[in-house]
Amino acid sequence: MPRGNIPTTPALRILRGQASKREAEAGTRPREDAPPPPDGLPAEARAEWSRVVPELNARGVFDPALDRAFMVVYCTAWAVYTAAVVELATNGLMAEGYRGQVKKSPAHQIARDAAALMLTFGARFGLNPLDRQRLSVPRPDSNSDDTFGGLLS
Repeated sequence: MPRGNIPTTPALRILRGQASKREAEAGTRPREDAPPPPDGLPAEARAEWSRVVPELNARGVFDPALDRAFMVVYCTAWAVYTAAVVELATNGLMAEGYRGQVKKSPAHQIARDAAALMLTFGARFGLNPLDRQRLSVPRPDSNSDDTFGGLLS
C-alpha cells in the first residue's frame, strides 16, 4: 500500500476548490455522454454501472479513458456482494463443514471482501457520504471581492 496522500483527479480538485486555473478552465468544458458498460460484465454489475456512471460523468468526476478499470472493479464487487447476500438469504447464515460441523457460511467472507472493495474504489469517486461531503464546494458569497471583509463584521 502506498504511503502518503492518495493522488486526486483534476475533477475532484475542482469540486474541492483546490484546482489550478488551467484545471478549473478545463473542468468547465461540456461533458460527453457517459460511456456504456463494458462487455463481459455480469448483469448486476452492468446495472450498477448504468446507475452510477452517468451521475459521476455529469459531475465531472468520471473520466472514461482513465477511470474505466476502477469502475469495473467497483461494479463487479457490487455484483459479487449482491450474489453473496442472496446466497446468505437463500441458504442461511450457517453451513456444514467438511467434517459435518456447523460453521459460518463462506458467503460471509465473500460479502465482506466485496464490501471492502466497494468502499475502497467507491471512495475514489465520492460514492459514500463522507467522501461526498469532502467533495462539496462552498457556495461563493456576494462579498467575494473582499477576502477579509467577513472578519471585521
